Amino acid sequence: MPKTSDPRGREFVHAWLARIRWLMLVPSAVLILTSVATIIWATAKAGKFVTEALRGAADTALLADLLGAIDTYLIATVLLVLGFGLYEVFSSPQTDTTDQSELIRTGVLTKLEIKVANVLVLVLAVRFAQELLTGAPGRELLWTAGSIGIIAVSLVLFIRFASDR
Repeated sequence: MPKTSDPRGREFVHAWLARIRWLMLVPSAVLILTSVATIIWATAKAGKFVTEALRGAADTALLADLLGAIDTYLIATVLLVLGFGLYEVFSSPQTDTTDQSELIRTGVLTKLEIKVANVLVLVLAVRFAQELLTGAPGRELLWTAGSIGIIAVSLVLFIRFASDR
């Protein structure tokens, strides 16, 4: 005769998980605050670009600076998506009535991972364009392109197969 699980033990585990999930407010808040700081940093970079462009400077280094600002905004986007995503999964009011294991089973975390992976592919593309514009030496540019290509292909494959699950 198979053993049945102890309902009191299961209730204890669920109660314990319901309490500690609030710990995820810490990384959520830190990620959101870091995103705000990164947005301010990117805005300063963009402001520098505008100032230089208004002075009449027009060269590839200036365009690389603009791509650097765009790259920084994309990184801020990743941080913001992660911060709000973790909050939504673990700490939002809707999770008060939802079983945590159900959230994980329905693929909420996978959807969050896919969003982040999509933005990271863009970050890599912008980063390579920035390297191309700064005139990196040929061999270094080739290694950078290969590295970025491998990572981007891995992320695209992850996105493709994770969305099939």
